[in-house]
Amino acid sequence: MSAPIEWRAAAGAELETDSHGILDLGVRSGDWSAQLFTDTLDLRWEHAYGRGKVSVGLRGAGFAAGMFISPYTAGAPDRDRAQLVQYVGPDVLAQRWLGHGWYAGGEGFARAHHFTPMGDATLVVPDTVWLRGDAVIGGWFADGARSVRASMGVDVSTVDGRISPHAAGEARARLEAEVAPFGELRAAWAEDADDLLATRLGGMTPYHVPVAGLAWAEVWAQDLVAARLGAQWTHGGLEVPVFVDGAAWILPEDRSSPDPDAAATVGFGGGLGYRSGTWSARTTVGVAPFWERPEGTWPVSVFFLLGTDWRRAQGSHSSTTPEG
Repeated sequence: MSAPIEWRAAAGAELETDSHGILDLGVRSGDWSAQLFTDTLDLRWEHAYGRGKVSVGLRGAGFAAGMFISPYTAGAPDRDRAQLVQYVGPDVLAQRWLGHGWYAGGEGFARAHHFTPMGDATLVVPDTVWLRGDAVIGGWFADGARSVRASMGVDVSTVDGRISPHAAGEARARLEAEVAPFGELRAAWAEDADDLLATRLGGMTPYHVPVAGLAWAEVWAQDLVAARLGAQWTHGGLEVPVFVDGAAWILPEDRSSPDPDAAATVGFGGGLGYRSGTWSARTTVGVAPFWERPEGTWPVSVFFLLGTDWRRAQGSHSSTTPEG
């Protein structure tokens, strides 16, 4: 029995003082998939069974792991700390469906990291292996209109034997209406984290904790709470969201940044998007008017993305006969 071949693709960027591009490509068939997330290659086997799923993957990042290529200090890019970072390693996941939208399971990875200072950067970061294990429980309701997720686990960094327990949670909700309010809440806590283990916060990409007006992964936080409240007008394929973000955080004690131990900010954002079938395009603009930046840095960030969700490749077919 052959499975159909499907593919997806997206391209975009976040424009700010230190802008970055996005290129996502993916192909899958049955339980197997290969995806490229800009500089990160993900090869995966994922199998769903009657009451859950299991996944085994191998990931490798080429140069931008952890966004070490673009650290910030005092609201501006800090080239003195910039690093090219590669990693490679396996990951595993096992989930069990509990019924009524709930699931529970465990996940973890092992990643060997290599650091190289960029340009004239003076910071030297030793290579390390990062080990992570988490227990996870969550829920997915109304086709994703409401979701919750909580995790607890431990990080281990072999360079100094660092052991960092951590916990994180998030909740999202949106109404189904032409003008629909929505909300998101995220929180994270850890002990004895460092630059590598810290949670990335800032920007409007889907890869980190979003905060409108902050740069992409501008903050490397040990503890944080972040919320987004907004509303979206939807008409046909047109989508127009507006929202306000609030975030507060504490930085790791062991860090390379000289920024204050704790800070908070508020950001405002709005966007325009369009969907047609599996294709979509969207642009989002964010500003954090109370976040201090030195002269010459952008006071706003602009994120845009164009792409398609999974679609069947032309000429691909399954040997099974569809029902109906």
